[in-house]
Amino acid sequence: MMPGQLLIRLALGENRFLAKKWREAIGHLEAVANHPDAHRYPQECAEGLAHAAAAELRLKRPERAIGLFQAALGLSPDHRGALQALADLALERSEPEEAARHLRRLAEGSGDRQERARLFEKLGDVLATTGDGAGARAAYENAVSFLDQPGDGDGSVLEKLFAAQRQAGAAQDAAATGLRLVSLAREPRQRAARRREVAALLEELGDHGKAGELLEQALAESPKDEAVLQDVVVAYERGKRRTDLEVVLATTLPDLPPVTKPKDRARRAGLWEKLGELRRRKNKSGAIEALEQAVAHEPERVSARVLLAKLYGDKAEYIEPALANHKALVLADLSRDDSLRTLAHVYASRGRIDWARCCLEVLEVLGLADGEDQAFLAKHPAVVRKPEDPYATTLSEEDRARYLTHPEARVMSEVFATIWEGVPHEGAASIESLGLTTLDKVSPVSDLVIGQVYGQIGKALGNRRTGLYVRAQSDAVDLLLPPPPTVVVGDRLLERDPTVLRFFLGRAIELSRPDLVLGAAMPVRPFTTLFASVLKAFHPRHSRWRPTEANEPAVREAAKLKKALPYKAAKRLAELFATHEAQPFNSTRWRQVVEETGNRAGLLMCGDLKVAVSVLAQETDPQGPAPTPDKVQELAARPGPLRELLRYAVSEEYFTLREVLGTSVQKAAAA
Repeated sequence: MMPGQLLIRLALGENRFLAKKWREAIGHLEAVANHPDAHRYPQECAEGLAHAAAAELRLKRPERAIGLFQAALGLSPDHRGALQALADLALERSEPEEAARHLRRLAEGSGDRQERARLFEKLGDVLATTGDGAGARAAYENAVSFLDQPGDGDGSVLEKLFAAQRQAGAAQDAAATGLRLVSLAREPRQRAARRREVAALLEELGDHGKAGELLEQALAESPKDEAVLQDVVVAYERGKRRTDLEVVLATTLPDLPPVTKPKDRARRAGLWEKLGELRRRKNKSGAIEALEQAVAHEPERVSARVLLAKLYGDKAEYIEPALANHKALVLADLSRDDSLRTLAHVYASRGRIDWARCCLEVLEVLGLADGEDQAFLAKHPAVVRKPEDPYATTLSEEDRARYLTHPEARVMSEVFATIWEGVPHEGAASIESLGLTTLDKVSPVSDLVIGQVYGQIGKALGNRRTGLYVRAQSDAVDLLLPPPPTVVVGDRLLERDPTVLRFFLGRAIELSRPDLVLGAAMPVRPFTTLFASVLKAFHPRHSRWRPTEANEPAVREAAKLKKALPYKAAKRLAELFATHEAQPFNSTRWRQVVEETGNRAGLLMCGDLKVAVSVLAQETDPQGPAPTPDKVQELAARPGPLRELLRYAVSEEYFTLREVLGTSVQKAAAA
């Protein structure tokens, strides 16, 4: 083919290409790379080969297209169409390194700044997928360098550069990029968030002053953003700007909207506490106000309460808030001997000898009582009770509900009391299945110690319906589910001290009540099913179920329960749940509440905290040694029945019932 014929073939190929005759175009163009005069017309031949490759792509033959594009680059190394196409094909074939090579040549060969910026950004994206963070960062930096003045459409590449710089630990460069992003953010909240990010980087670099300025600007634009305010606290503290920080908190906190979520309340409490700390030297009344806000948002915030206790001191105008604060401190941390001792002293000064003694008993079982505490306990000993000694009165239902029953038990107590007799007890232990007879039954008027204790406790708790049986070769205390309510004690318990018997029987007789016995005596899985069935039967949020759920155990039990209960009882249950529709109900939590209520009754009946604590501690580790004060402290520091019992032992509910039943200490022992 003569030189003129080469140009004619190129022209024919271009004509066929424009006419979308792909095969004809390929026939004319694919061989031009091998023509001896191709080097005389490199651009024309490269363009023809690129069109031949494009035609191959139209015919779904990418492998042949790649060869033609590469041939085009052999004639014209900077042919942009071929470079772009090879880069795209490499990406399609998951060959990012190859794509990056072509993109780099494209970017470096472009004469248009905007195009170079776009290509370097794409190169950075490709390198990022290969794990080449340094290469990606360099590409993004090149892209940004070709932006004369970043506008709204350039935020993407700046975002990528910012992320790459942060990942590389280049805080200085990242801070500079972040400031450019701040200028692009339109919404005040977005700008505030950007400023926070940049301020954090400046903090890393030790530039606390500049970080503080940025956070001030962020807070000015988003004054109700607590996350910004919290960062301001950190920055000002590092910059030792305590006076400025106090002003910012004092002017910002009062105007913040109320918060309800626990996490948000904890954060708000922390900010108020910080204000209290800043004020405590020069403005004690202001510090107290701030700290009171802190504990109002998070009642168990011990650090704020400790500081409050110091500020309250023994000032007359703060005596009642100080007392309430010490009570809350004890509930949050039972090992706070200073707060327990303060409560005891205040109670004693007001003539509440028994209340003071109860506080010091807690110190004693925790091993924290000092010499003065022990002397007070010795001077005001517990009331000595004989087995036959009656309690002063029978607890009224009002007193029981108000002072003995766990507060969370109020709603579900009525529910379970209503359904108790309608619940089937197939397979549950009974008097007959245990081999017990009337000869094993204990009379409340018996001369036996256990009979005397049982009779007096039944009267005091207002529960004389519960029967008591003794089982041979056992040291357990069991509740039987089938009506009537029954307690079975092992004969080995008869040898225990009457005070110990009072705890076990007090707990058991209270738990045998219809409202508590199901939660106390049923095995976990059947009770969980029963609990779910009660909700499905009567709770408005749970009473509708899909047809696919018809064979679930809880659904079947719900249907049985509805049939078993009288109409009035079922109606009452529906009314109860409708009234408390928003209250969460949980079977595990209910069993805990039942257990805690029983332990309260046991302590109330025995009147001896040491005995009650010893029983509960040994129940947590039946094979272990007798509990030491250190062990009791360990158990009291974590959630569980012992901690809840100790909390109850220093509550006014417990003090009140001791007075009602006549077990409180009213005066000092005779010398």
